[in-house]
Amino acid sequence: MELCVALAMIAMIGCRSAHPRGGSTAAVGPEPVVVTALSTDEADKHPHIYISRQVVKPGFYTWSDGMTLTDAIHSAGGFTKFATVNHVKVIRRDNSVAGIYNCHAILSHRAQDPVLLPGDRIFVVGKESYFDSMDIFGL
Repeated sequence: MELCVALAMIAMIGCRSAHPRGGSTAAVGPEPVVVTALSTDEADKHPHIYISRQVVKPGFYTWSDGMTLTDAIHSAGGFTKFATVNHVKVIRRDNSVAGIYNCHAILSHRAQDPVLLPGDRIFVVGKESYFDSMDIFGL
């Protein structure tokens, strides 16, 4: 599997090892994923978002105009049973915090569903995960 991502995203999530065809590999399943870096111009032609931690299928997803937080989470297969759905953090491309959202309130129409921007990163923390309780990404 080959995945093309912006250099800024590779720097943000890190890469585990070099790949002989160029790019880097990351252990995300039984098969290695080849990560190919894109320039900023190339990345802007293929806008994406990144969803991590407590969703069924974490990873990169194609961004589309008008995409909301719940659209993105749905694309990632929804929350895992360990997800803390009242504390979902969205980080912008410039590393500013767009907000921390309560998806229970959004789904029950008590809060507005935020519109995402290209390059946004979504972090869904878990209720009882050792790694989620550690602030390993400083987020």
